[in-house]
This record gives sequence, structure tokens and C-alpha cells, in this order.
Amino acid sequence: MISEVNLICNEIGRHYVTYEPEIVYEIRPDGSKVAKVVVKVNRKSEEDDEVESAIIPLDSFMENTYFDVKDLFEAAEADDKFDEAFVDKDDDAEVFGWNLVDTWQIIGTAYVFLFTMHNLCQNIDETTVIINPKGETSGDLDYSLSLKMFEDESAAIPESMSLYSTVDECLGKYLQFGIKINKAIDLPEKFQFKSMCSYEWIEYPNELTETEVQLNMTSPEFNFENVHTFEVTDEICQYMRFNTLSIDVWGMVEGNKNKLSDKRKVAGTTWAELRESAMKADFKKHAIYLNLDYPDKKLVTALIQA
Repeated sequence: MISEVNLICNEIGRHYVTYEPEIVYEIRPDGSKVAKVVVKVNRKSEEDDEVESAIIPLDSFMENTYFDVKDLFEAAEADDKFDEAFVDKDDDAEVFGWNLVDTWQIIGTAYVFLFTMHNLCQNIDETTVIINPKGETSGDLDYSLSLKMFEDESAAIPESMSLYSTVDECLGKYLQFGIKINKAIDLPEKFQFKSMCSYEWIEYPNELTETEVQLNMTSPEFNFENVHTFEVTDEICQYMRFNTLSIDVWGMVEGNKNKLSDKRKVAGTTWAELRESAMKADFKKHAIYLNLDYPDKKLVTALIQA
């Protein structure tokens, strides 16, 4: 698939755009690394040979970039007067993926070591760096982590934590963990259109908790607060001793074009035509819908809901 797109780029006057597979590593809270395959797009400037690169998530490349580039190729093949010199390249950054739009992209991750909390200390109004997948700094994150301890789950008045040195001495008690994500500082300009943060909590490692989305801000203020209350167990103590709370910071690039994927067809009808027809109240009574196979009807229904 990547080789095919590289060949297409040469055919339609984008010889300076190339794609290659790359492996990036996601650092888990316990410090372990998880390898993920992504696609790296390289675009060499026609003026000074400077190369601009970006990472495209594999699913985004397969579902969007691949088809958008093929749409361009098919349009060029159908045009008997196609001339590279007159190609409109205004939307190339979005089509070819070095500036993905409508896709959440990871800006970086802020790592908060839980060992401090293991020692029953709090991090109030702290700042930590946001580290991008290349290991570089992509801004800072202001956050707070607070603690309260209760004798049992129903207790209303917290205990004094000064009586204990670490959570290891608090087995069976309940810890209330307060998280505040105040703001991010100096995010990369191209990701400022939309931004948000997310994290996975200790007890629910596969469930994301997300802040609200902020628009057009260099230093977005999330003003996010959440509380997690849990029983102190040996497993929790072990986790807090050796792991981090990873807060991911996400950004989105602003788009200014109609997606070429609108040209993609279902049963001979383009998405754009289907969307226009779907605006009619009695759309499902029209032949354009009735003649679709059941799987295509499901696709169209999903399109209408989107």
C-alpha cells in the first residue's frame, strides 16, 4: 500500500512526497514500551530541499490518506489534458498527510511520577514538560494532584495523613485522589486549532478520561478537575511506587477544504451525493436508498448520523 502511494505521487507530479513505515514506542505508566507501526510522510521543499516530515497513524493512512491520493490519481487518469505544471496544490498538506485535519494527533505526554503520592505528598500547582513521540519538548502542562484519606468508603471526614509515612501503612483505608489539569503552555502552532488532554486511571487502564476541547489557543486552559476514590491494596501500593500517571496532550490541525473522500462511492453513488440526498425527510423511501444492499444501507445510516 505504501509502495503504491509512492508510485502514485510520482505519476501525479508529487515526486517530492514519499512515505515509509516507521515504528514508534508508546511509554506505558510502568515504564514499559509498546511498539506501534505508523506511516511517516516526507515532503521535500521545491525551493530549498528542506524536508518536512509528519507521522500519520496507520489507521488514518489506510482509511483516509490512501484513498484521497488514489482519488487524485483517478482524476488525473480521467483528464486527457492533465499537466503537472498546472496541478492545484493548495490542499496538498491535508490530502497527503503532512498536515492532517479532522484527526486527533498526539502532541506529547506529560509524565507524573506517582512515587511522590506513594509517600503521601501532594503535587499542588506543578508544571511538567510535554514530551512528543520523538523525545522532544512540545510545551508544558500545569497540573495538581491532591490526596485525602478516609477510614472507610462511607466516611465523610478525612484522616490526618501526617500519622503515616507511605501508603504501605494504610492498607484497607480509602484514598481520594484529586486530579486537576489546569492548562497547557506553548503548544506547537499547527495543533492549536483544537486541543485536549486525556489519561487512563490506575483502576481502569483501558478507559480514557478526557478534558473538554479548547479552540485556537497557544496555552489552552482546560480547568479540568476529577476525583478518584479507591481502597488501598498491596497492588495499588506497588503500582504507585513504580509507575507514572501519563497525561496525553492532543491537538488537531484546522482544515479548509471539502474532503476528497466525499468522492468515494457506495453502490455507484458518491458520499457527497448521498449526503445531499440524506437531507430530505423521506430519504429512505427514495430509490437511491432502497436499491442499496443491506451493508451499504448500514454505511449510509452511519453517514447520516455523522
